[in-house]
Amino acid sequence: MARFAVIGLGQFGRRLARDLFRSGQEVIAIDGDRNLVNELRDEVTLAVTLDARDEQALRMQGVDQVDVAVVCMGNDFESNVLATAVLKQMGVERVISRATSQTAKRVLEQVGADAVVNPEEESAERWIGRLLTPFLSRHELGEGVSLVELPTPGDWVGKTLAQLRPRTELGVHVVAVRRTSHPNGVKQTTLHIPMPDQPMKEDEVLLLMGPEDALQRLA
Repeated sequence: MARFAVIGLGQFGRRLARDLFRSGQEVIAIDGDRNLVNELRDEVTLAVTLDARDEQALRMQGVDQVDVAVVCMGNDFESNVLATAVLKQMGVERVISRATSQTAKRVLEQVGADAVVNPEEESAERWIGRLLTPFLSRHELGEGVSLVELPTPGDWVGKTLAQLRPRTELGVHVVAVRRTSHPNGVKQTTLHIPMPDQPMKEDEVLLLMGPEDALQRLA
């Protein structure tokens, strides 16, 4: 079970929060409108009325402990941006934010959004499917083919690509390996091309490319 925060309970946010909870996830639903919060009180783990730009208020409700936060305050872009920045500052691992234009998307990415959703183009159902996979990110390259980021699967740790044969056995290609280090206390992320005889490590993130069905089977 994963922990989610859904911030902004418009039509998209309400549907997302309800369906995530129905799928067995822990969901904190947040909005500044008490009426919208009350509508969801019995359909999520926790529904609270608060200002999502208030870091202390978010921490008091345990939002800093969630795995994923989805910010979808559609009527107030400034608040959307500030909430996104606060969540990343708090250390939330994955923050997905709403944007309705390319300019808005760029701004949200600049303040740390890990992904951006456009509810006018993508349904809540589609995003629920994405959120319930372990992919850290997903980029559609063409019809039925995607590039995803995935933490090294447990049964891959210690094995080499020559042993795993992902292209032959699974139909996916390991494009690169992302590693994070902290030299002198500063977080540093680097990308490496994996060697066939290089053992996979638990703390690495793999960039995988392949057909959607093959990626889903691996996930």
